[in-house]
Order: sequence, then C-alpha cells, then structure tokens
Amino acid sequence: SVLVPTVAPGNTTTSVAPTVVPAAPTITPAPTGYVCYICGSESAVIGAPDAMVAITNQNGQRNLTCATIQDEANQGFIPDFACPFVIDQTFVPCECQDNS
Repeated sequence: SVLVPTVAPGNTTTSVAPTVVPAAPTITPAPTGYVCYICGSESAVIGAPDAMVAITNQNGQRNLTCATIQDEANQGFIPDFACPFVIDQTFVPCECQDNS
C-alpha cells in the first residue's frame, strides 16, 4: 500500500495524518491456466469479434479487438480475479450472445 499525506484545508499548523491507499493488484504476463470467457460463459459467443475494447491494467490501457481479448483469455492471460472486470468491459461492445 501507499501512504498519502492529508492536511485539513486552510489549516497549515495541523499535523499531517497519513491515509493508506491500497496498491493496484499485479497481473503477471504469464499464463495462469484459468480461462476467462469474456462473454460470461463457455456457451456464449462473440457477435462482433472485430469490435475494439479499451482494457486497462497496471501497464496502462490497451485497445484490443474482442477476438484478441478472447484469444488472450483462452491462453490464460486473464486471471480469475480480473475476469469479472473484463466481462463488464466486453459484454456490450463484443455483442455477446448466449447460445445455450
């Protein structure tokens, strides 16, 4: 975690109290063995594989196609704790459709 000092507005004589800000989770660039289905389930399909989606991680923002994101997910590059966030970002622009 990171310590960020805070000072009461307009008061320069007050002592500074640290505020703890949690550090961002680290995502390793190595495969995890977990497969994230970016449309929410194995039976769902991507209706717009060429649609662009902005995905943000600790390295910044990447603009990727839905097909590329699913390919990276199939290889295990999206860990289980990040999968719900990815689904939230991809479901609508990728035009996910449940085929079950």
